[in-house]
Amino acid sequence: MLLVASMSGIPAVGVGAMGRPDEEILAIARKFVRQAGSSEPVLLALATGRVVSRDLRIPRLNASPRFIVTPTRWWIADKRGTTSYARGAVKNIVGAFTTSDGVTVALSESKSARFVLGAINADRAKSLIESMLAHARLCTSGFDTLAPAQQPLMLVGTHVGGYGTDLRPGEECVVAVSGRGICATGTGSVLLKPADRLRAILLGGAGVTVPDLLNLLAARRHLDCLVRFVFDDAEAAFSLTSDTPQRLYQDISALSAALRSPSAPPSPEAPQPVPVARGEAAPTGWTAPAAASAAASAGGFCGFCGTAKAPSHAYCTKCGKPYQA
Repeated sequence: MLLVASMSGIPAVGVGAMGRPDEEILAIARKFVRQAGSSEPVLLALATGRVVSRDLRIPRLNASPRFIVTPTRWWIADKRGTTSYARGAVKNIVGAFTTSDGVTVALSESKSARFVLGAINADRAKSLIESMLAHARLCTSGFDTLAPAQQPLMLVGTHVGGYGTDLRPGEECVVAVSGRGICATGTGSVLLKPADRLRAILLGGAGVTVPDLLNLLAARRHLDCLVRFVFDDAEAAFSLTSDTPQRLYQDISALSAALRSPSAPPSPEAPQPVPVARGEAAPTGWTAPAAASAAASAGGFCGFCGTAKAPSHAYCTKCGKPYQA
């Protein structure tokens, strides 16, 4: 994904016709924001063909309006950046959703704007908007900066598994990484953690639960690059579609180096990550519970451990063994 460093080091993106990067659009957006009385950096300047809004006073006959986002504010402006049609706070944005002809941004619980971009550009526009929202949350979080040299990154992929978060296995996510922290946005779920609570960044599958990894494989998801973020009280692993292991290792090197310096030990009360690089052998003499075996024959529970069966999974989410047919 396109990243252009702004003066503050925060990623800035200008997107023109057909989803192509456009520095002129970014320059016009920066001028517009200054004239609006803000000194914040522009995170996103998106050119659209048309805007269909709800509870916003946007003229129907608008020519290629712009969606402009800074860490705390958003605007819908005209093509030349001289007139503001609508504005609001980034913190009130609920999320972005693709449509048949573009992307809809829920700007609050009652206000929304559907940007007509064409079906081809809808997914990329949605990822860009979610990435900017993730970075905006980091910018306004008040977290201390652990690694000043760490350039902000936008990563795209699927949440594989973990604990201590609202993210669901198999959920498509955009992950923002900076020296300030980590922010992953899914479909209605957000993981926001400061960098000084981060204990490790691991590449590869170690730490991802066997059931979640097997279910991801069964669904034929992209698994070229697995990254795991381990915090004091949470853990999240992602299968990335935007990066290779070699590239990610280089891009995240400043933050990794900062983590190797002395820091406060994790809280003893925090849950500990479970290493599951390979499956654990069942205890000697262990047999599947009778009730579970009976239920398994009915297709409702795992025949090995009795855990309720997940309809969309081929493997048990607790013991990792395949469901019996």
